Amino acid sequence: MQYHGFVVSGLLRLFRVGDDATEHILRFTGENWWVSDYESFQSGLPAKGAIDALEDSQLLLWTRENWEMLRREIPAFDALQTKLMGRAIAAQADRLHMAISATAEEKYHAFLRSFPDFHNRVPLHMVASYLGLSRETLSRVRKHDELP
Repeated sequence: MQYHGFVVSGLLRLFRVGDDATEHILRFTGENWWVSDYESFQSGLPAKGAIDALEDSQLLLWTRENWEMLRREIPAFDALQTKLMGRAIAAQADRLHMAISATAEEKYHAFLRSFPDFHNRVPLHMVASYLGLSRETLSRVRKHDELP
C-alpha cells in the first residue's frame, strides 16, 4: 500500500478475499479515523487486502516518506500516532477475543455498541462478514432483537 489515509468524510472497508473467493471484512473506517493496510504501508510489500469506499468519501493521503517526516518533525504527532496505535492493537485483541468466544448475539450487540452509526450505513451482508456470521444467522439475530 502506497498511502496512509485519514477519512474526512465517508465510509470505507478493509477486507481480504479468501481462497474460496469469500470476502472477509477486517475493519470499517468512518469519519475522523485512519485507514491503511498498515502491514503493507510499513513493509512496502504488496497489500494482502483491499480498501474500498462504501459511500462517497474524502480522504487525506500521505506517502510513507511524508508520514515518517511528520513523525520525525512533529513530536506531538508522533506521540499521538503511538497512542492511537496502542488503542488500535487493544481493539484488535478485543475483536479477536469476541470472534472466537462470543455468541452471534453478543457479536452483533458489540458491533452496535462500537459502531452505532454504521449499522444503517453498511449492507447487512457486510456486517455479517465483519462479524464472521452467515447472513441468515445475522438476520435471525436481528429479528429476535425486534421481538417485543
